[in-house]
Amino acid sequence: MEALRANPMEKKNLIQQALEIFWGSFLLNICFLIANSLIFGALLFVEFSLISLPVYLVAFSLFNPALSALIETVGQVRAVGLEEISPKLYAFNYRLNFKGSFSLGLMYLSVLVILGTNIVFMNAMGVGILTPFFLILAILVMLHLFLMNIVTSKLVVSKPNGAKLALHLMLNHPKQMILLCLTFVLTAILFLTIPHLAILFAFPILAFFGVVFTEKPLTKIIENLEAQYQRNYPN
Repeated sequence: MEALRANPMEKKNLIQQALEIFWGSFLLNICFLIANSLIFGALLFVEFSLISLPVYLVAFSLFNPALSALIETVGQVRAVGLEEISPKLYAFNYRLNFKGSFSLGLMYLSVLVILGTNIVFMNAMGVGILTPFFLILAILVMLHLFLMNIVTSKLVVSKPNGAKLALHLMLNHPKQMILLCLTFVLTAILFLTIPHLAILFAFPILAFFGVVFTEKPLTKIIENLEAQYQRNYPN
């Protein structure tokens, strides 16, 4: 009988594991930044205005494919080990999921543009009291998109069903959502305090915690779906 493969992390000390995590996060982060190079180019070299708005829309429309590939890669690496981290794996996931994640990102980007337009309009009309409401809505939309990418990386579902599952996670698992929101806040604080360091490692770590925090609820959902299938289609 073939012996079970030992977990490679068990034979490594804490320093070796920390170095692998450090290197893996750095490598994935570089891939993510390269995939979003149009965004950084627009932010650094193109002044935002109505004329340059199409440039920004094109740049940000490519954000979700990069995010989807990052979450997919982090989930795979978590399952098989840090040794599998490579730019080729990230590029493979980027190409594989590009069409679906691009169209999904466009839908959410459209909603965020509408919310942003409302914020600008309300402030111009002197009704800035509604700004926090629209900001909270924008944050919830971005959180839902993040969860939607996690759901679709775990399950093969249609966009409407993926949206329902992401909403289910938001509404029925407050503990995980609070932890995830705290992770977002801590990431934002890192970018405000030490941006040069945060930009090198923050995105894969954020994706990792997103995958970890939603792992248990998603596993429960999968088990319930399998049980329902067995009831509907018994052997």
